[in-house]
Amino acid sequence: MRLLRKKTVQQAEKAEAVKRLENAVGLLEDKLQTDLDAARPSTYSHYSGRSGVCDVCNGPAVSGEAFQVPTRFFWSSTKYKEWVATNPMTKSMLAMHGLSVDNFITTQRNQDMSKYSVVCPNCVHLFTTTTD
Repeated sequence: MRLLRKKTVQQAEKAEAVKRLENAVGLLEDKLQTDLDAARPSTYSHYSGRSGVCDVCNGPAVSGEAFQVPTRFFWSSTKYKEWVATNPMTKSMLAMHGLSVDNFITTQRNQDMSKYSVVCPNCVHLFTTTTD
């Protein structure tokens, strides 16, 4: 009986330690997001490469009109994450592949080797500190 009680206490202590670690990780993630949001510019450089498609909506990304959003701001944008979660096309794609929004963004961020994403004028608000 004593051994069982000791084991139960140890399990409770482990569970409490895990909760403390999870809270600490959550606080660090919040701090990182706050720092990224503070560094996020209100506008970006115009894209001057060949015209193509927006990395958000797949609409036209016209040279001189589209914007270059640095990768670290693109994948860390809370507004982009909300857009992914609510856009009917991305929602159905995520459901079809059994992915959560967080898994999708983490996977894409880890595979993205580019310096920036090309974003059309209609979508750039997802990556700025102010909304138009």
